[in-house]
Order: sequence, then structure tokens, then C-alpha cells
Amino acid sequence: MRASRQAVGAEELQGIQVPVLVVAGSLDDTAGPVEPLVNAIPGARGLVIPGRDHMKTVGDRRFKEAVVEFLDVLELR
Repeated sequence: MRASRQAVGAEELQGIQVPVLVVAGSLDDTAGPVEPLVNAIPGARGLVIPGRDHMKTVGDRRFKEAVVEFLDVLELR
């Protein structure tokens, strides 16, 4: 986390050709809002988990259900 980060440009995001699920908590100040990524990645799906911050989103039941549903649609589970 302390290493330098290289920003991903809009052109690179537009080039993503795999299914993407973008999830963040509504209180997540680390990841930021879901919508800009969903709008930038063709076909991406987004989910905001209400009342969760960056650390608590992944443990939330709604996150887990969304991931399972996403993988089921892709027939990857």
C-alpha cells in the first residue's frame, strides 16, 4: 500500500474485455465511488454496500451474495 501507484487511464479501462464487478461500501473513503469505474469499463456491473467502509465491505453478506451471483451468471462457480 505504501508503494507508488500508477494511475489507470480511461483508454485502458475502455479496453477491458472481461466481465467486471465493482463493489465498494457507501462509507468507503479508500476505494471511492463505484459509478466512475462502472461507467468507464464496458459492461461493468456495480454495487454499493450501504453503511460499510473499506474494511467491512468484503465481510458483508450482500457482498458475498453479489459475488456468487456474478460468478453464477458467468458460470465460473
